[in-house]
Amino acid sequence: MAFFILALLIISILGATPNAPGSCVVRVDEPSDEQEAGRYVSVRGAAELPASHHLWVFSRPESRRPKELWWPQYEGKRGSDGKWRVRARLGTSENIGDEFVVAVGVFEEKEHQFLGSYLEQSWNTGEFKAIEMPKVACPPVFRVVKKTSDQ
Repeated sequence: MAFFILALLIISILGATPNAPGSCVVRVDEPSDEQEAGRYVSVRGAAELPASHHLWVFSRPESRRPKELWWPQYEGKRGSDGKWRVRARLGTSENIGDEFVVAVGVFEEKEHQFLGSYLEQSWNTGEFKAIEMPKVACPPVFRVVKKTSDQ
């Protein structure tokens, strides 16, 4: 019995490779941690995702409480080479000197639709409220940048 359990454990570990079906690999090339930024920061990288998954970028001031609240930016639409880019806004002029956390998350279709609806409603009303990040399909990648201007 112990051999059977050990064999199942080894198979499950070996099966959990980055290229396994349903897995995702996200690389963030820019920004780097502690990079200085203005009103916007370019967030770019490459990703290998299942066809039904979507990559989104979020931001929030590091000092924001509660820390679960984020401002969704945009979907990082991948090209045929897997590369993506999003221009993320970092608060207002009142946030100069603040550190911001930028998160890159991967979401299934239901959460992607929710985020798309959130952005559409926000643009229609002019109210961009912070929300909880929806359930991610893969662990998010984080970068911390410092807002040094509002240019």
